[in-house]
Amino acid sequence: MITASISQPGVRRAKPNLVLAVLASSALSVSIMQTMLIPLIPELPHTLGVSADDASWLVTATLVAGAVAMPTITRLADMFGKRRMLMICMLLLLAGSLLGVFASGLPALITARALQGCALAAIPVAMSVARDELPPERLAFSVALISASLGVGGAVGIPLTGVVFNAWGWHAAFWLAGGMALIGVVAVRLVMPESPEKSGGEFDLVGAVLLSVALVALLLGVTQGNHWGWFSASTLGAFGATVLIFAAWVPWELRLREPLVDLRISARRPVLLTNIAALLSGIAMFINMLATMQQLQIPTATGYGFGLTVLQAGVVFIPIGMIFVVVVPLAAAITRKFGARTTLIVGGLVMGVGFLARLEMMASAWQVVLGACIVSTGMTLSFAALPVIIMRHVPLTETAAANGINTLARMSGLALGSAAVAALLAGVTTIVNGIALPSETALVITFLVAAVASFGATAVAIAIPRHAATDSGFPDIIREGTVA
Repeated sequence: MITASISQPGVRRAKPNLVLAVLASSALSVSIMQTMLIPLIPELPHTLGVSADDASWLVTATLVAGAVAMPTITRLADMFGKRRMLMICMLLLLAGSLLGVFASGLPALITARALQGCALAAIPVAMSVARDELPPERLAFSVALISASLGVGGAVGIPLTGVVFNAWGWHAAFWLAGGMALIGVVAVRLVMPESPEKSGGEFDLVGAVLLSVALVALLLGVTQGNHWGWFSASTLGAFGATVLIFAAWVPWELRLREPLVDLRISARRPVLLTNIAALLSGIAMFINMLATMQQLQIPTATGYGFGLTVLQAGVVFIPIGMIFVVVVPLAAAITRKFGARTTLIVGGLVMGVGFLARLEMMASAWQVVLGACIVSTGMTLSFAALPVIIMRHVPLTETAAANGINTLARMSGLALGSAAVAALLAGVTTIVNGIALPSETALVITFLVAAVASFGATAVAIAIPRHAATDSGFPDIIREGTVA
C-alpha cells in the first residue's frame, strides 16, 4: 500500500511572478503537445505507410493516456507534493518527446504520444500549486491564465505544427515538444517550492486501476466509434464495459476513508454542475478548432472552402490563439468583481452566440476566423471560471484531485467534440472531382451542435448556487483552507 505522511508548513516561498511564469509555461507546453499532430493526421498515413484509422491512434493514445493518468497523478500530488508530481509530468513529456524524435514506426510513435499524454495532468497540478503559493489577490488572474492554457495551447499548437512540419518534417514537432519539456524540467527544479499542503494517507490502488480501465473503455468507444461503427460489437462492448466497471468502482470509492476520488465532494451541487459545464465547454472548444481547420482547408471548388494548406491555415489560425491570452485579464476582472459563476455564464453565452454567428460568417476566411475568435473569447471566460468554482468547494488538501477531475471532464468533452466533428464531416458529404468532402450542411450542423453545448453550459452555470461563486471571501477560503 502506498502511503504518505502529512507535511508540516515552513517551506521556502519563491517570487510569485516567477512561480506563475513556470506554472503557465508548463501548462502551455503540455497543451501545445496535445494538439500538435492534429494538422498532420491527413499527411501521416502516407508518410508512415499506414491506414488513416491507424494514424488516428496518435491522437487517441494521447487523450486516453491523459485521462488515465489524470486522477492518479493529481491524487498523488495531494498526497506526496505538487512540485514533485509536476516535475514527473514534465519528465514524462520529455521522455515521450525523445522517443518520438527517434521513432520510425507506428507502435513506437503511439507509445511516445501516450507518454506525452500522461503529462496533461500538469495542468490541474499547476492550478493547485497556484492556490498554495500565490497571493490571494492574484489568484483569479493566475488560475485564469493557467486554465486558459488548455485553449491557448490548442490554438497555438495547430499553426506551430504547420510551420515546423513544412520547414523540417514531422520529427521536428517532437523536437519542439522535447525542448519545451526540458525547459519545464529545469524551471520546476530551480524555481518551484514544494507545497506545505499534503493530505498524507494511503493511495487507493484498486480504485485507480478500476477507474483507469473504465476511462480507457469509455474513450476508446467515443474516439473510435466513428471508425468501428457506433453499433458495432467493439463500440457497444466498450460502452458496456464502461458501465459495468463504473458500477463496481463507485461502491468501492464510497466505502473507503481515503478514496482516489471523493465522490461525496464531487456530488456537491456546485462541484457536480461545474464539471458538467466543463464537459460541455470542452465539446464546444474542440468543435471550434477542428471544424475551423477543416473549413479553411476544404478545396475552393466546393464553393464554401478556402483551399488553404496546413501552413497557411496555421498562420490564419494565430489570431484565434491570441484571443485566449488577451481575454485572460478580462476574465480575472469579471471574476473578482462579480464572481466566477457570472464569468462562466457570460462565457457560455458568448460561445453560443459565436457559434450562431458563424452560420452567417462563412463567405471568406477572415469571417471564419472572426467567428472562431468570438467563440474563443467565450471559451477563455469559461475555462478561467471553472477551476475557481471547484477550488471554492474543496479542501486545500484535495485541490489537485478535484482540479484533475474537472480537467478530465474537459478532456472528455474534447473527445466527444472530436467524435462529433469526425462523424458529421465524414457522414454528410458532397462529391467534388470524384472526392467525398465535408458538405456545407455538415459544417452548419456541427456549429449548431456546438451552440447547443454552449447554451447547455450556460444553463448549468445558472443552476450553480449564487453564493458558490460570487462570494468575495474566496481569497479568505484560500488562506484558511476551509470549504464553503
